[in-house]
Amino acid sequence: MDNPYIDESMTEAYVYETEQIIESLEQLMIQSEKEGDFTTDSINEIFRFMHTIKGCSAMMMFNEIATLAHRIEDLFYVIRENRDVSYDFTLLVDVVLESIDFFKIELMKIKQKEPLDGEANELLERVDVLVSTMKNKTDKTQSSKQSEIVEKDSAKEESVEESDTEYVKPNTDLLGASYYFATVKFKADSEMENIRAYTIIRNMEDLISQVFYKPNKLLEDDSSVEEIRKEGFLILIQSRKESKLISEYLESTIFLDTLEFEEIAADTYVDMANIIQNRTSFTADTTDVLPGTVEKQESVKPEDEKADMVNVVLESTAVETVTGVVAAKEKNESVPKKDKQESSNGTSQGIISVNVDKLDKLMDMVGELVIAEAMVSQNPEVTKLEIESFEKASRQLHKISTELQDMVMAIRMVPLSTTFMKMHRIVRDMAKKLNKSVVLDVFGEETEVDKNIIEKISDPLMHIIRNSLDHGIEDETTRLEAGKEKQGTIILEAKNSGSDVLIIIKDDGKGLNKEVIYKKAMAQGLVFRPMEEMSEREVYRLILSPGFSTKEEVTEFSGRGVGMDVVAKNIESIGGAVIVDSEPMHGTTIILKIPLTLAIIEGMNIRVGNARFTLPIVSIKQSFRPKKKEII
Repeated sequence: MDNPYIDESMTEAYVYETEQIIESLEQLMIQSEKEGDFTTDSINEIFRFMHTIKGCSAMMMFNEIATLAHRIEDLFYVIRENRDVSYDFTLLVDVVLESIDFFKIELMKIKQKEPLDGEANELLERVDVLVSTMKNKTDKTQSSKQSEIVEKDSAKEESVEESDTEYVKPNTDLLGASYYFATVKFKADSEMENIRAYTIIRNMEDLISQVFYKPNKLLEDDSSVEEIRKEGFLILIQSRKESKLISEYLESTIFLDTLEFEEIAADTYVDMANIIQNRTSFTADTTDVLPGTVEKQESVKPEDEKADMVNVVLESTAVETVTGVVAAKEKNESVPKKDKQESSNGTSQGIISVNVDKLDKLMDMVGELVIAEAMVSQNPEVTKLEIESFEKASRQLHKISTELQDMVMAIRMVPLSTTFMKMHRIVRDMAKKLNKSVVLDVFGEETEVDKNIIEKISDPLMHIIRNSLDHGIEDETTRLEAGKEKQGTIILEAKNSGSDVLIIIKDDGKGLNKEVIYKKAMAQGLVFRPMEEMSEREVYRLILSPGFSTKEEVTEFSGRGVGMDVVAKNIESIGGAVIVDSEPMHGTTIILKIPLTLAIIEGMNIRVGNARFTLPIVSIKQSFRPKKKEII
């Protein structure tokens, strides 16, 4: 993964965005599998997800990820263009989910700065088989559909050529603007030239006011790759920035082979933009176009390609769509500086991503501030002084520090939805392998807890749900014989309870057998009391003991006696507790009681002589008031 072109901040942003995409993609696939089909919206969304992963990965030169994403994109392109095509739905979902697992593994390597040595050949072959099968099934009707598409495209082109109002007027009213023309050519072995061209436009938004480029359908049309290789990527730019800034930006392009960059007159800029929008052929020769020679260029025969230039205006007040051309209208009249600022603020980004390490550091600093405030305001020497102004200032300081602490805590709070949604995949995969029919119902996923708590409960949740599937939920035949529905149900619920959050995992399986659990625990040396002296919950809690398992054989999912032990240790490490309850033949309920946050530790103030101390309440086993004779 050593790459001199990619810095750490870019990698971090790539990993974060890609993780968000694949999580959404995974849930979309599972939801579509439940519904038994892909809706038009879901197909388009999956296509966009794959397109984004492909583009970003190619830009970062993670070629194995980009290639696999590109093949899956091809797969859904076939489905999108041929909605009547038949295919093995289950096989397709399996391939996509396994591809998602491949992406996750590679992203983990990227985060750990390990080499990306994963090979996706098997997955690529399976995707290719699916694509080939679907294409073969649509061959009979493809010719008639193609002729229909050609007719529609011809009608559309005629419509565009007949109407002058369809064109976007190049803007030359911007005060202090200069105009530039650039031709960018990439190295022969760079690959994904359309993605690299798109990245140039995307990342130069802060430098430009208006831009036209050719080819324009960089992401939608794969033929743009060949066009860029032959003629280069052509860019018309309007900007208030110095030419040096723009040329230096273009020169920093990854895999740049040659760059032709020059400043042009406003009239030339307008003429060249009109040539582009009139669909006249636009080659590298147009760098020599001057106002007096535009007529010669306009006489060139229009190309047959379906190209619409994208006109991007950053300093804008309204946006409208005009027959495939996205235009932003600028008001010609002068706008007061204050109004422009307000307009800019109105479209500013409302959410930003912040590194968790920075939040942890901020929380530590706020904690130190709270301690320092307490040391000052509760100093015995200071409290003896009856100064009204000091007491007033002390109360105000305490109010501010408390509100600041609450605000930082609120920033760190995240909903449980992401963690809960991951459990759908676990249920889906395990149920398939165990040949059981199980549905997961999720409630209260909007409940928020501290970011660090989220990381601690993911593994415990996974173990509990795996146990519910393996030990609790019976197979379909057994359930029907017991008078139950053949499909088992696992309920995952979260809710607030004072300063704690309760996470409840409940199944409608066969429940826990006290006698079996006790006998196993005795045989394994985990209990030394008679069962009669133990409550039901104490017996059930034995399943959390290290090494305990009721399975006779070790399987892929259970039998080693480590799963529930991990649950207890992880939850107790964050100051939580695990409660186990069960009703034979009706199911088992496991409740995880966890604190809202780890950022605040409640303490008890104590005094020894003239010294005062604060002890964490979680460390106090018992508190009592001693009698005089008990004091030494």
